[in-house]
Parts: sequence; structure tokens; C-alpha cells
Amino acid sequence: MSRLRFITLALAFLPLAGAQDPHLDGSPPGPRGGPVEVISVLLVQAQMLEGGRVMFCFPRDEQAPSLTAHVDGKDVRAIGIDHKPLGVAELEKRLPGYTSVVVVQAEFDVPDAFFLKVLNERCVIFMLPKKMFEPMARASDARPFPGQPRP
Repeated sequence: MSRLRFITLALAFLPLAGAQDPHLDGSPPGPRGGPVEVISVLLVQAQMLEGGRVMFCFPRDEQAPSLTAHVDGKDVRAIGIDHKPLGVAELEKRLPGYTSVVVVQAEFDVPDAFFLKVLNERCVIFMLPKKMFEPMARASDARPFPGQPRP
């Protein structure tokens, strides 16, 4: 009788044990670098221009509130959350007007799939060289607190 009771209890708690496993939903495991990794990511507005160029809008100064770059696949790359490169035709579909995009520094590796699962499947990730990434990062550091006027 006690064996039957033990088996019944084991079967009752088996689904609960599986619910504690965070990877049963098919999500990728933790990042490649270990349990903790820090990634600098910027959220900015971008819009496609003619000739494979993209314009990133962020507050720089009065004369130049934006930065324009040519998406060539070498220096400036655009990828989807599946790590596949996006061509100009696909970028024109995804960025018809000012659209929020993710910008990361190209000198580092592509962000791990563990982090990209929080993004929409149509999101565009731009990998920019340090000389283009730094002005955007400085603008994010100078962001005013809510309710304060912009400088």
C-alpha cells in the first residue's frame, strides 16, 4: 500500500518539477559568457533613406540631431533577432518611417540569443563601429530625468 501511495505522490509532483525548468519552453540557455554578461544596447529611432543609407535620430546638438550611415554589411551591419543579415530591401520594409531599433557596438560579438528573446521578431539590430556608437552612447548618458527640460 505504501508503494502505491509513493508512486501516486511522485506522479502528482512530476509536472511541478518540470515547471521549474526554465528551458522547457524552447528558449535558449543562459549567455555564452557564463551566468552574467553585460551588453551595452541603445534604443534609437531610425529610418531608411535612398541608396541603402539609414538615418539614426538622437539628440546630438542643434546643427546635427542625427547620424547617417551606409549599411554595407561590413562596417555597418543590420541583423534580425535570428542573427541573419538583413538586406536593403528587407530594411526598407521594416523601417518605412521612423522606427525604434536596437544599436550595439560592432567590435563585440553579436548579442547572445538569450538576450534577443525579449525583442519582437521584426526588430532590427544595427551593429555600428565605435566611432558611430560613441556619440549615441554619450547622448544616452546626458538624458535628462523625467520632468526636466532638455539642455
